[in-house]
Amino acid sequence: MMKKTEEIACIYRPKIDDIDRRLVALLNERAEIAIKVGEIKHQNKMRVHDPLREKQVIEKLENHNESVYPAQFGKESLISNKSLKQIIKLVIRSCKKAEKESVVILKKKDAKQDKKDRAKKKKKL
Repeated sequence: MMKKTEEIACIYRPKIDDIDRRLVALLNERAEIAIKVGEIKHQNKMRVHDPLREKQVIEKLENHNESVYPAQFGKESLISNKSLKQIIKLVIRSCKKAEKESVVILKKKDAKQDKKDRAKKKKKL
């Protein structure tokens, strides 16, 4: 028979490690998509920050949390909506930072291209 510490180490820690790796992959995938959205926003002269969209994302996930994980152990869900909201806000903030950094790079590229275009026009004159 397995000791409790061996059970934790052999059965549960590898599962948690696997979930953590998948979370990291999903977070990076989300950031990649946010960067693409930032590029589209930049091309269309839109702001990166969209408070209404952030509010909708949080509300949608809170509702999902309540519907998918109904009352267990005397709680609404295993992860409270308060904790979920904090996590999602951090994820959004991190993705928004990546998006803004990408937009800054695009703006620099645009400025360099504008400078080259002006120089070409000047040479033609």
